[in-house]
Amino acid sequence: MALPPAATTFSSPPKPSNTPSHVRQFHKQLQAALDREECAPAALVGGSYRQLLGTAEMIVDMRRDVELAESRLAKVAEGCGRSRCRQAVAG
Repeated sequence: MALPPAATTFSSPPKPSNTPSHVRQFHKQLQAALDREECAPAALVGGSYRQLLGTAEMIVDMRRDVELAESRLAKVAEGCGRSRCRQAVAG
């Protein structure tokens, strides 16, 4: 979610003829704009931002658990093939 262009206003980029102090000032302006935009998602969601991150982590963990369970079930299914059952019956 990008902020409206008015929220990220800063002066034009430095020209090659600018002094180091101008370049440092422009860098500070850019850094401040980036810091404001980093905080935007948390401000938009409000107090539930941490809860949202926790839910996302839980979903990732659950997906990992499901993949593990699927791989284990696939191994069990390999042992349930027709030829395996014939071998077990034959002795």
